[in-house]
Amino acid sequence: MNFPFDFLPLTPASRHAGKACRLYETAFPECERRSTDAWLALMENEPAFHAMGVGTETIFSGFLTYWEMSGFVYVEHFAIVPEARGGGIGEHMMQQFRQAFPRVLLEAEPPTDELTQRRIAFYRRCGFEVSERPYLQPPYRRGEQPVPLVLMSTDAVWLEKHHEEVSRVLAERVYGVKRLDAYCKSE
Repeated sequence: MNFPFDFLPLTPASRHAGKACRLYETAFPECERRSTDAWLALMENEPAFHAMGVGTETIFSGFLTYWEMSGFVYVEHFAIVPEARGGGIGEHMMQQFRQAFPRVLLEAEPPTDELTQRRIAFYRRCGFEVSERPYLQPPYRRGEQPVPLVLMSTDAVWLEKHHEEVSRVLAERVYGVKRLDAYCKSE
């Protein structure tokens, strides 16, 4: 299937920025995303963070955000608009993204219901494997609890060997957490 879509740089001033913000707010629960203002600020101020729209100059179909780290690329968020889901655009875009980067990691919700099982299956079709090691997504906001997720990677052997280091790098760079235990105190 040939898709007329591509990745386009996404900035706060982009034509599709408003649509991307609305999708970001509806596709991810609050505990799995930063504030929209903070998200937009990352686009402008963090060189390791990249935001790409999925679509054309006139059609917005979704977005993908990622961090370039030493030794791997971490996909923080990937979402396709509801009306375009199920048509193969997401899988096509993830395959295209993977061709650009040899080692890609992401977090996903554990497969506990039909929706989360479908998400895991989607990423598996795209070449990702689930790490069996426990993983907690650090909280985006002080006072919130970490979220139990799974790490998925296109290089499972490498992730198994570097799991602790990857967890630390993600906590520090992506979530701004130096000591996870300091953020996990219950009120």
